[in-house]
Amino acid sequence: MRFFFTEEDRPTAARARDIRAALVHARHEVLRGSPGSSAPAGTDVWLHGLGASGGPPLEPALVERLLGSRSELVIFQLCDWETMSFDRLPSALLSRTRLFLRNHWPADEAALPPEARGRTGLLPPMLRPMKPRAGHDLARRSIGASFFGTRTGFSNLSDGRNAREET
Repeated sequence: MRFFFTEEDRPTAARARDIRAALVHARHEVLRGSPGSSAPAGTDVWLHGLGASGGPPLEPALVERLLGSRSELVIFQLCDWETMSFDRLPSALLSRTRLFLRNHWPADEAALPPEARGRTGLLPPMLRPMKPRAGHDLARRSIGASFFGTRTGFSNLSDGRNAREET
């Protein structure tokens, strides 16, 4: 298959690099466009990456290019906001898009626009492991260890509740 990628910003492009690499590894043809470009003829899937939540509505020229493409459309977003920035997408694009991809979705599908229900998929979290290295002995460290992260899954508290819904 032939995939074409566009992204709104540099962080989205950097995180999409892993997705592109996986497709190349699976022997697909992968092209990356620059801002303002359209999917070339013969493209099977156009994946457009939205930037972090809170951006303005998509530019009308981009929407026109996406809607005018013969390719299947996939919109992806790799930010940590609770859901995709559906408010940035006009209804015609919501209806035309084949699939919406993120690394997490709200537990209640009713929180999604009706046009997107049943057309969501998951991307793996973009985690880059650090090379292991020995630190100072614990007695010589000036601060305690700190861990950052979030619980995952739907039943991740001892009584079966979901931590994401508790905040």
